[in-house]
Amino acid sequence: ALLGLDSDNGGEFINHHLKNYCEEEKITFTRGRAYKKNDNCYVEQRNLVVVRKYVGYERYDCAEAVDAMNELYAVLRLYLNFFQPSFKLQTKEKRVKRCDGKQAAKPYKRIYGKPKTPYKRVLERADIDLAVKEKLTAEYEGLNPKVLHDRIRVLTSKLGRIQREQGYHF
Repeated sequence: ALLGLDSDNGGEFINHHLKNYCEEEKITFTRGRAYKKNDNCYVEQRNLVVVRKYVGYERYDCAEAVDAMNELYAVLRLYLNFFQPSFKLQTKEKRVKRCDGKQAAKPYKRIYGKPKTPYKRVLERADIDLAVKEKLTAEYEGLNPKVLHDRIRVLTSKLGRIQREQGYHF
């Protein structure tokens, strides 16, 4: 069950219809954490890396596009979580002033761990139940990254075709 919805502050996310829907369905609706205006930068960064890269900036408003995007996201979930490694920040060290007394250009030195897929990170965690790990491993063994990648290309091409047919040009 959907208990809460945390939204960006833009008008494209917040409107009276959404607010009324959340009130009717007793869904907690928030705009993000108070006094943490940088929270959404992580969401926006992920949107750029995933959503914008594969879907673009076009507007889609037909059932065919919704179906294609839902299928695309289902395939992307598998491809990104099982086969695309990413760096994770391990520590952040404060830099000392340079020898000439000036502040360093970057006040922190970021140290990242070795790149791993989200799947591998889950397997390494001790607090994740063994049954969950076994289920994920079974799912992983049934996947082929080439097949997933090819399906992503087909679906993004389909979205491009839909966009051209609808005549949206942004």
